[in-house]
Amino acid sequence: MRKRTGFTWHFSCRFLPRFIANWARSIPTNRMTNHPSQGATMMNRVGFGTLLMCTLLIGCQPLDTKQYKEVNLNDQFTYSENHRSTPAEYHPDQWVIAIASIVSANESFSAYDELIQYIGLKLGQPTRAVYTKDYSEVYTLFKEHKVDAAFICSGLYIIGKKHQLMELLTVPVVNGAPTYQAYIIVPRTSSIQQFEELDQKTFAFTDRLSLTGCFYPLYGHQQPLTFWKKVIFTGNHDASIELVNRGIIDGASVDGLVFEDIARNDPSRVQNIRILEKSEPFGIPPVVVHPNVGKTNKRLLQQVFLQMDHDSTGQNILRKIHIDHFQLPDETLYETLESMVPDSIIP
Repeated sequence: MRKRTGFTWHFSCRFLPRFIANWARSIPTNRMTNHPSQGATMMNRVGFGTLLMCTLLIGCQPLDTKQYKEVNLNDQFTYSENHRSTPAEYHPDQWVIAIASIVSANESFSAYDELIQYIGLKLGQPTRAVYTKDYSEVYTLFKEHKVDAAFICSGLYIIGKKHQLMELLTVPVVNGAPTYQAYIIVPRTSSIQQFEELDQKTFAFTDRLSLTGCFYPLYGHQQPLTFWKKVIFTGNHDASIELVNRGIIDGASVDGLVFEDIARNDPSRVQNIRILEKSEPFGIPPVVVHPNVGKTNKRLLQQVFLQMDHDSTGQNILRKIHIDHFQLPDETLYETLESMVPDSIIP
């Protein structure tokens, strides 16, 4: 492994505007597919123009502008587009650490900015930020070894592990446990009482490589995308929660930690939602490293995370990102996911 003298943090931001009621009905049912990857393509091709229209029209509705950052959905940049430097300007001696956001762009920037600075300070190395659009791009960066470590979802970890691209570094403990759950949510006034009643309803996924936002409802319940009448891929959990809270769609599968955090800090954003189902506990989204990272470098980075709760600055940052502390990895936490995530999935 090349010597690393700096840390580069990589955010996977999912920018999503607010929606107008019933926009999901604009997605043709004859474009449905049994494959999440093709489903995401369907969403991009069919629903993208609708989303842009919604961005323009939604201004007529009263919203809490503090909760969101408005962006143009065309402004989605890849890693290479954000690295336009020539080979002479590229710095291969810098670490690249990815933070794959599962919430909103606003949440990502505000919650992790101090964490970035803290890690760099502890390691005595500078930091900078780059961006990607989804989990698939994070996977590609690992495949090309353009990142050395990352905060990712558990579903992506299973895929990366199967392809020998990712190893556990450490896992966060939240609310006293290194586990989390998928929540299947529906509007509070919905007559749906069990998962099977979502048949031929409108449903929101987050990212096609997300455990709680895609794999659980598809593979945990062994249902094809055609089980639903219409599906959309929102890109983040809080967007899916927003759609259900507004009664725009019939249901969604989201990260339970994100849901509970929103419920605790802004109850109005979930006041019209009922939790239909909670999954079994899964291993929490971990911090992973590329297998080519040397043992010494891996241990140094690991120790920074493990000791964050030992000083006041680290404790303050952990509170802001809603993590109790980090602990050593335990592969058994993710064993149940091995069978849920198909080997055939190609990011």
